Amino acid sequence: MRQPADPLLVDLLDHWDGYLKAVVAFIDGWEELLDQRPWDESIRTRFQDGHAAAFEALARLGTHPDHAVQTTAHAREWGRAKLAVIEPGLERESMPALPSLPKDLRAVAIIGGLSRRAILRGGKPLFGDRLSPLVGLRLGIFGT
Repeated sequence: MRQPADPLLVDLLDHWDGYLKAVVAFIDGWEELLDQRPWDESIRTRFQDGHAAAFEALARLGTHPDHAVQTTAHAREWGRAKLAVIEPGLERESMPALPSLPKDLRAVAIIGGLSRRAILRGGKPLFGDRLSPLVGLRLGIFGT
């Protein structure tokens, strides 16, 4: 097979081998949003599922494949937060506690925690106020 000219595609093929379906699901989730609004629940779900697949693959590729499933909850929150910014006024579903993650996956915990906070604030951007960096710092240090 001939290598693509784009270095990003070469890197994806080299390092995400076996997990390219997750990358495709993430991209497909974004492409779902190109359809006319308002989006039905299945489009929102596929968008969040694409985020979850990418985070799960990232954890499996990294040092914590045993925590891959826990990363999906954080990824789904990130997807919901993005949808809340794009389409304000989305209903807030019940929000169970986000699972704890090991130290190596704290970046995922930061994304999940800031996303949860953004949703609770009515769909604000993740770093939408002065306290957001401090919340991100707390999440990075303690994970919660």
